[in-house]
Amino acid sequence: MSTVECLHRWTIESRHRTSEGTVVYHRCHCGRHRVTRETPGQEAVGISSPTYRP
Repeated sequence: MSTVECLHRWTIESRHRTSEGTVVYHRCHCGRHRVTRETPGQEAVGISSPTYRP
């Protein structure tokens, strides 16, 4: 990746309901991935830092 930081445009790869809310897997066009958890009535919470898969 270049030295210019990416302005992430996250797209949803998949989402799964769990006992603690909905876990959502996102992917950016730059190759980074992240995971968030959505709980009814609350904002999505990041449960991972963006990671890069070469």
